[in-house]
Amino acid sequence: MKKTIRAPHGVLASEEEADIFQLENDKGSILRLSSYGARWVGLTTADRNGKLEDVVVGPDSLEDFEHHDAFFGCAVGRYANRIAEGSFQLDGKTFSLAKNLNALVHLHGGNKGFDKYVWKAELLEAEGKSGVLFTHFSPDGDEGYPGNLHASVEYWLTEQDEVIISYAAQTDQATHVNLTNHAYFNLCGGLKRNVLDHQLQLFADQFTETDDQLVPTGGLASVAGTPLDFRNSKSLGQDIEADDRLIRIGNGYDHNFVINPSHSRLAPVAIVQESESGRRMEVFSSQPGVQLYTANWFDGSNISKEGHPIQQRYAFCLECQHFPDSPNHPQFPTTLLEPGHNYAHTSVYAFSLME
Repeated sequence: MKKTIRAPHGVLASEEEADIFQLENDKGSILRLSSYGARWVGLTTADRNGKLEDVVVGPDSLEDFEHHDAFFGCAVGRYANRIAEGSFQLDGKTFSLAKNLNALVHLHGGNKGFDKYVWKAELLEAEGKSGVLFTHFSPDGDEGYPGNLHASVEYWLTEQDEVIISYAAQTDQATHVNLTNHAYFNLCGGLKRNVLDHQLQLFADQFTETDDQLVPTGGLASVAGTPLDFRNSKSLGQDIEADDRLIRIGNGYDHNFVINPSHSRLAPVAIVQESESGRRMEVFSSQPGVQLYTANWFDGSNISKEGHPIQQRYAFCLECQHFPDSPNHPQFPTTLLEPGHNYAHTSVYAFSLME
């Protein structure tokens, strides 16, 4: 591994300073991270011809992340995804959160989630990999959540072109926690074309049923016979315009899939392949769910680091997470974190070339 470079990323409107980090392995792959939102800014990796290009979609400047953001690459918290009606009950008390999505639903931690803070950062080194540890303190009552929460996100780049993201949290009061990363990918590299020809396989037989606000009803449904069936690899574009309620309510894919159980701590989640570049991405996680999102609402107003307008369907996300609205559905895997216990999850994004 080459030496990690730490440099100023810029100054926020609050006059806080953020740093940017560049990690490089001996293959020439470069992982770029920002302390603003513990954010994954870029990943430069080779195509089948050895050409190095960035496969993480989004802007580059701190100003763009602050003022024109769509959760590009950030750590999402305290609770990733949706909570119905912005509230949950815990120990007989109702906790009210911001309804920051259509004035109906709590989304991605509220008005000022973890993505809008500068995290403390520490460089990490280990055999065959380099990393950055980001830490953040969220006080009791932050965005309506109970408990003083200490959170951390640890990124590693390995010599095998793996990006490993590990999350941890501790609290002094019972609270709900659901952390993820919101990186947008386009394996073409350089944002040359949309992602509809990307081939996706999901290791998920079920998804969480939702209402028309994409909030879970509490039920699980089979993907069989629906546009959400990615058990066998198919293109993202094959069914993305299907005349089906599941597609209409999200204007494309914006669904939480139930990852099939695995004997391994890190279960297989997904395989994505892009034939022209030859790039392949495999995802593994200890989380029970993954949100597939296909950049359904981009309209070109966000500009990529390459200077291109980011259009609809020019990126996709695979956000490994607990299920949306779990605090209101006790039958879901619990997101409850209690004092004396550790929240700990890991996701791996492994990059290689198609055979």
